[in-house]
Amino acid sequence: MADVRSTAISKALRTAVEEAAMRGTSRLSNRDFALHLTNRDIIRYIKAYRILNESFSEEEYKITLEVDVDSQKIKNKIDKVVIDYPALNTNLISEKPSLYISISETPESNPIVKILSYSDIEREMATILIGSGYRVVAESASDLKLETYIGIKTTESKLGEKTYNTLGYMYVRAKDRKGKVVTEVRDNSYVNGSSLANAGLEALKRAGASAARKIGFALNEKNDSSQKTELIEIKFSGLKNYIQYERIDEIMKNTVSDINIRSRVFKSGGTACFIVFSKRDLDELVEAVQTALSADLPLKIERNSNNIEFRVSY
Repeated sequence: MADVRSTAISKALRTAVEEAAMRGTSRLSNRDFALHLTNRDIIRYIKAYRILNESFSEEEYKITLEVDVDSQKIKNKIDKVVIDYPALNTNLISEKPSLYISISETPESNPIVKILSYSDIEREMATILIGSGYRVVAESASDLKLETYIGIKTTESKLGEKTYNTLGYMYVRAKDRKGKVVTEVRDNSYVNGSSLANAGLEALKRAGASAARKIGFALNEKNDSSQKTELIEIKFSGLKNYIQYERIDEIMKNTVSDINIRSRVFKSGGTACFIVFSKRDLDELVEAVQTALSADLPLKIERNSNNIEFRVSY
């Protein structure tokens, strides 16, 4: 148990550092950053941490940490990595979209589903997706939302010891930030056991893992096909506060049509950066963004191949 606990804490601290790195820069993917971090390095970027909750059983150990990360040290490390390994610079283009998972039960499901731990199902899905290179984040920070609907159908067998035959089924719909459905998958898994709750949860966890693999494959195919369109960086600099960040984000999400926002990063210093796919040429895209933006944001345009910068001047 001591070894399991130590391993879990180490992995949680590493995850915290990598997440903080991704929030602080658009220049490296978390995978590239992780390649340059040893386990001994991790503790250098941790100011403090505390254990909020932990529990264990014969089969599972769970721990939740609150971590205070040294963002300045991480920034210094990233700056050094970018200088030493210039091929990694602007690697955000190849980064996969971030995901948020929401789980709801279907109305026709067995009532037992209401008492199950949705967090266990979500963790099963997240493990597969993270292993495929995706980041699972809070809804406000996500590029895609995975609306997941779960249900259970059961029958009983009374031959000898009473057992429950449980079918866990799942429907997952991926939506972009404009609410458009990107892809959808279905999956199910069959489990039997002496406890309806345990069998039902295990069936849904297995269905969730399988559905997550399908979603990963489907999103990869979408990404490959979208590469046929133009990949463009749109940057807004000189913003004064987070309210302006939010306004720009809302405008890009809801007003500028015919673009697919691949990734977005809000950085300190008044900069918002969007990586988008678009079939428009640069002139058309500039006009579309200008038309959508508010009149009270005076913008000076600077652009080159596959890059547009709107600089706010006051």
